Amino acid sequence: MSSIVRPEYGPSLAELSGRRWPKVRLALIVVGAILAVYLLFHWVVQPGGDRKVVVVRGPVAVNVLRDGTLVQAAPHPGEELRLHGRGEESDQTFTITPFAIPPYAGPDPGGVMPVHAAAEIRRMAQTIPDFQLRGEARSRINLYPGYTITYTGGSAARGDFFYGKRIFLWPDTADSPHPRSGVVLDLRSPRTLGVQYPDAVGAVSPLKLPLRSFNFGTERP
Repeated sequence: MSSIVRPEYGPSLAELSGRRWPKVRLALIVVGAILAVYLLFHWVVQPGGDRKVVVVRGPVAVNVLRDGTLVQAAPHPGEELRLHGRGEESDQTFTITPFAIPPYAGPDPGGVMPVHAAAEIRRMAQTIPDFQLRGEARSRINLYPGYTITYTGGSAARGDFFYGKRIFLWPDTADSPHPRSGVVLDLRSPRTLGVQYPDAVGAVSPLKLPLRSFNFGTERP
């Protein structure tokens, strides 16, 4: 076998390994793939470093986790928590606003939520530029029942288009019989590589962590 290594530099790795070279090459490829997955997980999937607990003690006590990809900002009127992304992701926002559950019969507020959501959709259409309803349905976030409105707002021509998800949540009736209050989570993201439709909002960083860690009360589960 001819060598591409000059004689003064000695035999190549392939010459030293002989017939074992294909196996050695396969092992190197496997090690490289494992290293690539490790770097992807720590640099892309888990950007931002340490997680921090954000506790809101009222009007409705809640807590979430955030990492370095999100910044805690001053809440807008009516909100009790506002987070937004850093740098290129600064247009992504996560807010929590308390809401009073409308009067309802029976143990579950879910039955009255379609009526409440219809009124909310009308308000959103009046206050969100270029609002478009994309869907609504009962939902569950972590252990909590809820009702979710998916929508879009803004305009691509103006450069302010975004996908949105508004989620009404209340304590589980098994732990809090006949709840009277809950919160509204509002998540917004521009079109990104990971967010190409409304349902993807909150499924990828940076909004995924606070959504999936949401909890009523001041203590982590």
